[in-house]
Amino acid sequence: MMDETTNITSRSLCDVVVTNLDFRLCLKVKEMDRCNASSLQKLLEETLLEYEIDWQQITNFVTDGARACVSLGRRLNEQYAIQHTLCATHLLHLISQKLMESFPNINGLCKLVRVFFKRGIQAGHKKRWRSQNITDISLPSKTRWGTWLKCVSDVFMRRKNLLTFITKEETSETANQMIKCLTNE
Repeated sequence: MMDETTNITSRSLCDVVVTNLDFRLCLKVKEMDRCNASSLQKLLEETLLEYEIDWQQITNFVTDGARACVSLGRRLNEQYAIQHTLCATHLLHLISQKLMESFPNINGLCKLVRVFFKRGIQAGHKKRWRSQNITDISLPSKTRWGTWLKCVSDVFMRRKNLLTFITKEETSETANQMIKCLTNE
């Protein structure tokens, strides 16, 4: 298994994990200048050599759907007849990201809800929310489909309560943006 990630500062990390039916072992995590198929293959070859693992012992190569990983999977299949499999969790995550992008207004509303409630928690507004039945709204994680969907459901189930509370008691820019989203303006 191999995974790579690049953060917002363009710092790239890659890890190589070996598994069988009995164990999972992370062999290496390395910061890389570039994450392309060639650099990933070089890292994989170096790691296998370092741990004295023969290519014939590898039957499957699992990655996410990143272009570099898919290209490397194709190469390994051609060179060593290793089956390349895309990780189901990563695939579902990529699908959910595409789906969330299809609803920019709802996605924006979830972001506003997160900001609104985090600021309110810091300001100690939980009692006021409890009285309006809006404390149970789930805050979405930035990258998790399930929490996004839960937040959307909670917001729309408590839409009237949330709107009433915001229009009566809040004057922030975030609150004004939430009102626009909730009233389809």
